[in-house]
Amino acid sequence: MVSDVLQNGGKYTVYEIAQAIVTANSDSQFTLNPDIKSQVIDCGLDGVPELLVEVSFNERNIEEYVLHMIIKDIGGELVQCYDGISWSRSNIVVNYDGTIEGDGSGGAVVHYYDYAFVDAYGNYHFYYGLEETYELYGDYNAYTVGENCTKSLARWLFYTESLRQRFFNKKVAIYG
Repeated sequence: MVSDVLQNGGKYTVYEIAQAIVTANSDSQFTLNPDIKSQVIDCGLDGVPELLVEVSFNERNIEEYVLHMIIKDIGGELVQCYDGISWSRSNIVVNYDGTIEGDGSGGAVVHYYDYAFVDAYGNYHFYYGLEETYELYGDYNAYTVGENCTKSLARWLFYTESLRQRFFNKKVAIYG
């Protein structure tokens, strides 16, 4: 994230932020796309505009990464309230009202979703996440701030248990 490559409290242009990320990831051969997008949003729907900035990067001309930043005028100073990076297996959507939806995949059987928002004061709030593991004995992990709850996928296990009994516990004839 941006805080990993820039000095806390420092002042930077959007281009300087993007260049710092490219420099910090030089071993990955990051390049900056010339395309920097922005749009006005209204975090908390208070009528005071914030700016959503999206900066695109390429890695070896194979993978595209997008840095999403919410920038707010706080006391006459532009302050970054949120940053997140999306790529082909990790999606981020920042909505007009400042709500943030993330989802992604850790492979064919692992998926996650998380939800947060930036309020009218520029404060980031995470409020819900879910990680699912679909496999023979998978589970899902629902989490909120300070709480964590892992549940087994009972219906999935019932189904996979019947598959296991039907296929995996029987001898298989090999021909050839």
